Amino acid sequence: RTVEHKLRSFFHNALAFQLGDELGEHWRTKRPEEAVELAKETLRELDYVAFYEDWYLDFYGLWDKIFVEFERDQDGDGGASRTLPWRFLGMLRRLLFELNALVFRARMRTRKYAAQVTDPEDWKLIRNLTYYDQQVYDFARDLTRRPKDPFYSNYAEYMSVEGIPTLLALVGCLCTCCFGCCRCLRCCLSCAASRLPMPFRAPPRRLKPGAA
Repeated sequence: RTVEHKLRSFFHNALAFQLGDELGEHWRTKRPEEAVELAKETLRELDYVAFYEDWYLDFYGLWDKIFVEFERDQDGDGGASRTLPWRFLGMLRRLLFELNALVFRARMRTRKYAAQVTDPEDWKLIRNLTYYDQQVYDFARDLTRRPKDPFYSNYAEYMSVEGIPTLLALVGCLCTCCFGCCRCLRCCLSCAASRLPMPFRAPPRRLKPGAA
């Protein structure tokens, strides 16, 4: 009985009722249409609306809008008293997030689960069970001025649109950084060699007679 209750609660328009009434099916008192309207009101009152598929961008939006206030309350001085190791760990944490979000972005923006549903009857059942959830989701996308269908059909489509251009951009940035580091190292070595005393400098190359 408990398993059935949880399944019905999570599968029957859970998003609409969670934001507009009660998640548990036994405690729901609103009609689905009323729950949708109340869920929209809840979304309007939120400080920030984030999406799993846009987590690469929404992480920083949540950080600037919400998380930074917790840090200020914790530090008391806006973070001015943080030690250098603490700041280094913060930078490292953000760098790890960047790499993780870049690696798993394909999973966030691809219909990997929907592609497993091939039976039209199964699709009909899913749409019926999430009919009001879709209304809330579409409203949230409109509220944040984002496209309603940000997903790619498969990994091949993602790679052709985002994956390969991103990989080429990363390779270009890496090559540029390596070239810049080599140029900087060469300039530093030349500058250091020019400051050496005369006995330590390499003698100038002399051309052999007739070499000119």
